[in-house]
This record gives sequence, C-alpha cells and structure tokens, in this order.
Amino acid sequence: MLHVKKFLKVFLILSIVPIFYSCSEDVDDTQDRLELGPLDLFQLKINLNPVTVDLSTYPLQKLLKDLSRELYEINMENVNSRVNPDEGMQSYAGYALKINKRENVALITPLEGSVKNSTNARMLTDDDIACRGDHGDGWKLYDTCMADTCVTEAVLAAAEDQGEPGVNECLDLRVVRTLLNPKVCARTIPCN
Repeated sequence: MLHVKKFLKVFLILSIVPIFYSCSEDVDDTQDRLELGPLDLFQLKINLNPVTVDLSTYPLQKLLKDLSRELYEINMENVNSRVNPDEGMQSYAGYALKINKRENVALITPLEGSVKNSTNARMLTDDDIACRGDHGDGWKLYDTCMADTCVTEAVLAAAEDQGEPGVNECLDLRVVRTLLNPKVCARTIPCN
C-alpha cells in the first residue's frame, strides 16, 4: 500500500514536470519495463515513458481503484496553469492504460494537455472526440463520472464490454478528467 501511494505521488509529479524533461536531447525513447514485486515505482524516470505493471503481482482491480482515486486528487487548477490552454480550450489530465491479457501486464501512460471546448452537437456525441481521440479512432465512451468509485466501476464495465481481445490485441482504456469530471473510454487495438 505504501508503494502504491508513492507511485501515485510519482504519477502527480509526472503530470507536473513533462515540460522540463520532454525536450532533453538524450531522451531514451524505449519504454521502461520494471520488474515489480510489490509495486515499486521508484525506478521510474521523470519523463512520460510508459510504466509496465505486472498484473500478477498488482491486481487490475486494485490498480484501477488506486489510479481512479489519484485522478480525483489532481489539482486541476495547477494542471491548467501548466498547460496554459488557449482561449476556447480547456486543460485535462488522466491516464491511458493498455492491458495485454496474454502477457498479464498493463502499460500506464500519464496524459495531460488541452482540448477545444465545444457546444457543437456532433462533437458532443462523437465518442472519439469525447475520448480525446480523432474521428475514426474507434473509442467508445462508457461513462462520465462524478466520483472515483464510478471511474473504477466504469473501467471494469468497459473491459467486460470490450470482451476478450483476439490474438495480438490489447484493451486500450483512457480516463481523462477536465475541470468538471472524468470520462471513461475504451477500445481494442493491436498490441504492438
């Protein structure tokens, strides 16, 4: 439990410092693969490389619960200050979670940026756009939540609804929070 709290603090730091470390000349583009007994993310570099979590030692339901709780603890005013969105835009923070059931691992990637505010009816009903993707990406919006427990339940429901991935397919989950509340989205994609 102590390691999870430390990971969640690192997750917050990752959403705070991407500007300082993403432009380094010697950035290693390879993803970090950490061997995790009990979750220990102190080896995590301060960059936005994804972190691989072994789901046999850190169960998916617990991981989702911890990530969801942490998402609600993010100070969106601080995110807004860092992102500094243009007029007509709003900032967001969240995480992408790519689950490879065959290898029993999850890849966590922190998300942060800005998105256009819209009252356009098409944009409000297009799941790809609502999920911070592009039209045609295959995202499905599962829920817009008001509590961290809703996020956990919606992610689990999305995983169940997407079904068992085929050969070389992974479940791609995205939870993106704006100032008001997070949206839970999912799709199935190639694992590579």
